[in-house]
Amino acid sequence: MKPIITLALACTLTACAAEVPAYASYVRGEMARLGETPFACYYGSVDATPLFIMLACSYHAWTGDSGTLRELLPALRKALLWLDRYGDKDADGFIEYAPSAPGGLLNQGWKDSGEGVRHRNGRTVTAPVALCEVQGYAYRAR
Repeated sequence: MKPIITLALACTLTACAAEVPAYASYVRGEMARLGETPFACYYGSVDATPLFIMLACSYHAWTGDSGTLRELLPALRKALLWLDRYGDKDADGFIEYAPSAPGGLLNQGWKDSGEGVRHRNGRTVTAPVALCEVQGYAYRAR
């Protein structure tokens, strides 16, 4: 399991900061490779940060490996800071997002297609968006 958490840390903190302000979770996947995001290294996943914290806590709970947790502590502190400072910009208690660059993703959770998140009546949501699952992740991460 340690290689997984090390990989998660590397993906979260990989240096592409010159391209994009480092205020959201890092994603490097098929959408970036296909040019569907405004940057090759795209910071547009609202759920990666709380999931990283949850992964670190689960790793420690299963293994008791406090050494690795100590190594991750600076990144975990930054991740918790991100939740409060950048994930909840309006301090209303909800982690929300909006595209931060022209051509940025409207939907930054697991349903990241342009039409992936809709209101009950079928209308496509407009930013800012606060996904319910992300609120659960953030609660658990804290």
